[in-house]
Amino acid sequence: MEVHEKVQADGKAREGGSHNTGAREKYLQEALEIASIYDSLFLAQARNLLITSDKRQGDVAREIGVEIVYI
Repeated sequence: MEVHEKVQADGKAREGGSHNTGAREKYLQEALEIASIYDSLFLAQARNLLITSDKRQGDVAREIGVEIVYI
């Protein structure tokens, strides 16, 4: 099973709660287009500014045009 299929299956299993599935689906789709699922979720949500101590994550973010602040 591909990563995006696992994410979709997980999302379907969690549906019915009070969270906003539309926003989550938007970020998940963007995340899958950027990189690995864990780092890409942060990057998809941080399109304007990312504050991180993770150099690799910061490097990838910079490559896609995100402003970086290292802590």
